[in-house]
Amino acid sequence: MKNKIVNHFYVKTAKTNNKGLAPIYLRITVNGQRSEISTSIMVIPETWNKISERVTGRSEHARTINSKLSNLLTKVERAFLILDNNDEKMTARMLIQQIKGSKERKHGIIEVF
Repeated sequence: MKNKIVNHFYVKTAKTNNKGLAPIYLRITVNGQRSEISTSIMVIPETWNKISERVTGRSEHARTINSKLSNLLTKVERAFLILDNNDEKMTARMLIQQIKGSKERKHGIIEVF
């Protein structure tokens, strides 16, 4: 089965804190189903470039953030390839769980009762 993935970074300005920093989120769309995950990176919204989906500037801080975002994308692509090799239909939630290293917990009969 052919799976398709689309990644998109964006700043959630609605969650701006009292220091003026807003979190960067990663939206992952797999086969038309999307899910969001926080990158745990905070930036000043004015320094965010929506087109390039990166922090503008050449400061050490901007380079560090952009490097972290690139590393996260690499991790997403690696997880996608691992799941895609199974030739099964995957979901965005499955991909996020693979990135975080957590698995869906399956309940046994004893745990249910």
